[in-house]
Amino acid sequence: MGNYAGLLKFLSGNKKRIGSLLILTHDYPDSDAIASAFALYYLANRFGIKSKIVYGGIINNIENRTMISLLRIPISKLKNSDFKEYKSYALVDTQPLFNNNSFPDNKHATIVIDQHLYSKRPEADFSIIDLECGATAVILAKAIFSSGIGMPKNLATALTYGIIIDTLNLYRVKRQGIFRIYMEV
Repeated sequence: MGNYAGLLKFLSGNKKRIGSLLILTHDYPDSDAIASAFALYYLANRFGIKSKIVYGGIINNIENRTMISLLRIPISKLKNSDFKEYKSYALVDTQPLFNNNSFPDNKHATIVIDQHLYSKRPEADFSIIDLECGATAVILAKAIFSSGIGMPKNLATALTYGIIIDTLNLYRVKRQGIFRIYMEV
């Protein structure tokens, strides 16, 4: 399993091999999945990697649709052609073997970033699974902080919202450092 700074190293050291990155959330994404995907999209673009955020199902929560609209998050409904157009695949807030996403069984994940327990370690070129972070958005916020590249306000707002919702107003936070990450975003 990778670490936060390792994600940056992986992106910068493998940008030619990655080529283009399709970032997939779980189906019917929540605010944490959307914010996490947006953060990975931001990082990938900072390293010159063309990327696109997609989801299966629908976004039926009015708060999440509003978040996408107000913060101008470039997310779209998954099309089968997306898997042909993009060379590499990232899963955020989900994993390849989970039944809650539209990732095809015949594809290999390049990146997996998640907070959920797995029954089998995800097969990916790079993965971060942090069971105690409370929200996948925490993982991406830490990666961005460790990069020193700064964070636009709309991304900071998305990450803050994803963290606060997924941790139940920080109630589910298991490590003190998570409070600091939330306050810094």
